[in-house]
Amino acid sequence: IPQPTGKLTITGTAEVDVSDYATAQVVDADLVADNIKKDINILGITGTYEGSGGGATEPYIEETYNSSKRVVTAKLYGHIYIRDYIYNDCLDLESVQLPNGTTYIGTQAFRNCSKLHLTSLPDSIKEIGSYAFASTKISLSNLPSDLKKIDTYAFRYTSEIQNIVFPSGFETLISNSFQGSGVVTVTFKGPPRTIANSAFSSCTSLTDIYVPWSEGEVVNAPWGATNATIHYNSVV
Repeated sequence: IPQPTGKLTITGTAEVDVSDYATAQVVDADLVADNIKKDINILGITGTYEGSGGGATEPYIEETYNSSKRVVTAKLYGHIYIRDYIYNDCLDLESVQLPNGTTYIGTQAFRNCSKLHLTSLPDSIKEIGSYAFASTKISLSNLPSDLKKIDTYAFRYTSEIQNIVFPSGFETLISNSFQGSGVVTVTFKGPPRTIANSAFSSCTSLTDIYVPWSEGEVVNAPWGATNATIHYNSVV
């Protein structure tokens, strides 16, 4: 991950122990600044962050909170990598705005955000990490046009997903990616390199999978979708 540079300017009186943030798990200096700024916001201190990293010109986060000081909305600016666990188990989070240019959604980034509604993702995203959107109310249909890989359990128990369209350049769908989701139809615009044999396990509502290849060209069919009919050579 590219190492960014920048500075944090605080107006007010506060003490911040940087060692609390710069741990072995934090590999991107932008993330250190994000974590500090979140605490600054909660304390009611005015803070700004200026810097750059991996092409981001102003990586920072704007959040709103409810009366219990729990995050309700989040707008991320300038982030290329959405870090692992950034909003994991944020049960009151309802909306997130991701910036154009984001390429990676981290492991468990939004897992168990049970109120989170999302209808689209930036087309620049290339990889979605394991459990990234598990147990959320995400309801997108067209996956990002640059997407290459979806990791295990990324969309597990996403009951509001119904129709999914994979872009032509998509490559890898890992095991249990959509386990137990509400998906009804799946369309692939091109042949992936790999679809795991359990990619759509426990998707009891999945009835139709439309693909542009012939039977046998992509192994492991029906990829865990035991109730689905695969329509070969049906996508132009």
